[in-house]
Amino acid sequence: MLMSSGGPVRGICLAVQNMENAMKNEYDDKKFFDSYAQMSRSREGLAGAGEWHQLRKLFPSLSGKKMLDLGCGYGWHCAYAVSQGAEAVLGIDLSSRMIGEAQKRNADPKITYRVCALDEYDYPESAWDCAVSNLVLHYIEDLDEIFRLVFRTLKPGGVFLFNIEHPVFTAGVGQDWVYDGDGKPLYWPVDDYFYPDGVNESFDAPEYAAMAGSKSLAEFRKDNVNRMVEAISQAIRKTDKNCEFTISPAGNIQYTTESIYGDVAAWIKNGWIDMVIPQIYFGYEHETLPFDDCLRQWES
Repeated sequence: MLMSSGGPVRGICLAVQNMENAMKNEYDDKKFFDSYAQMSRSREGLAGAGEWHQLRKLFPSLSGKKMLDLGCGYGWHCAYAVSQGAEAVLGIDLSSRMIGEAQKRNADPKITYRVCALDEYDYPESAWDCAVSNLVLHYIEDLDEIFRLVFRTLKPGGVFLFNIEHPVFTAGVGQDWVYDGDGKPLYWPVDDYFYPDGVNESFDAPEYAAMAGSKSLAEFRKDNVNRMVEAISQAIRKTDKNCEFTISPAGNIQYTTESIYGDVAAWIKNGWIDMVIPQIYFGYEHETLPFDDCLRQWES
């Protein structure tokens, strides 16, 4: 929770990742942008964004208010703010392509769009009633500075609503360093920390033959993952007993346990993890596993 001089500034962070040393303008790359344009959130707007059903409930009353959208993309949240009675909205985004789409799709006299990086905006003091940043802050290295600037630009009692992507959702499948233009390693993508999906029996046949004994292949693989989780847990407890250990498995429980061998029940029963944050990205009308049904499975 952030605080303004006049009261609390509410914030929501669904999951956090520190991904890059600086915000990269990837969305102005035509190939990348064209791929982004095919996503449901690009084609359908807020209705196609998996997080919208939860994020929408957190918005304060915007009637007669002024809202700042940090990383506005196509401008969907800006348009939503106007539909809720906002007096003025500013949407900024580093990508000129994004701003171009916002001006085409969600133009309104009450909305101003500007090509501008989050760390380049001037954040005038006490200018906004609400600031929103959806799936953007994971591009920022110095979050403390952004939080300080947002705090400054909000009016007393203002609201900062933000949502950050989780690294296991955004990481690439290729397990290699991500390099800068000079070939210097920037960071290692977090991915495939369970068994890769769709592996056949030959994947770990020698290890299974040598170690499994009477165990089935599935039991053998679950044991391997469990040993890893236990070892990480012990290392964390030894280093900092106050540090919480969280795993974010795939949202489909059956897939998690049977395809990538994540034995979540064992992790909880043995006290190896403090929290489970399942990746429930299914829509409410998903044909196979609607959001509500998936959530009930995890609750039970």
